Amino acid sequence: MKSDSSRHNYYQNGSARVGGFLLLLTIGLLWAGGQKLFTALTNRKPTVMSYEEFASTKPAASWLVITNCRLDLSRACYKSDVGNNAPTQLYIAVRDRDLASNSIRMVLKTSDPTLVGTMREVESCKTDAEARAWGRKNGERLFPRRNVNGVVCYGIDLNSNERADLSRGIKGLVDDFVILESDAQPSLVAGLSFVISGLAVLGAMIASVLKK
Repeated sequence: MKSDSSRHNYYQNGSARVGGFLLLLTIGLLWAGGQKLFTALTNRKPTVMSYEEFASTKPAASWLVITNCRLDLSRACYKSDVGNNAPTQLYIAVRDRDLASNSIRMVLKTSDPTLVGTMREVESCKTDAEARAWGRKNGERLFPRRNVNGVVCYGIDLNSNERADLSRGIKGLVDDFVILESDAQPSLVAGLSFVISGLAVLGAMIASVLKK
């Protein structure tokens, strides 16, 4: 049986762990909120440009509409649910309309049902020969022409492990490639919500300390 002093230490350690968790939560909420507010305030409307312009200038804007693109599903990675290898979220190389350059400067992060369905068909091929035969019959599905739009992932939204995995999995990625979250838009409301939540947690922590 634990002595009173050992129980006291146990409760102190537990309280410290909770306090550390709440501090990290506060930092995360304020960081996320500040980033979302900055993105929304500095990107009041999307920056529209062709893929060629993007490749040559790499704009500072975060909210982008890129025209004259082709998606390259032959150069894609995907996530799947636990216990199920079927693709659910895709990371697709974005290339110029004529597929002239092998350098990949943008990856589209998307859960578009049509694209996911196409990738599942590709992944269902049993051999490389079968996959090549499928590709010859379905070239427009494997390399669809489309404009892409969304918000560039950076800061708290950019997972370094995810980026490293893509660098290993997608052939031709340049060192400074960007990940574009498909159809995402900046949101002042979301930013304010995160900041207010962070301040609320911080206020509760301060109140708890003052009570002791």
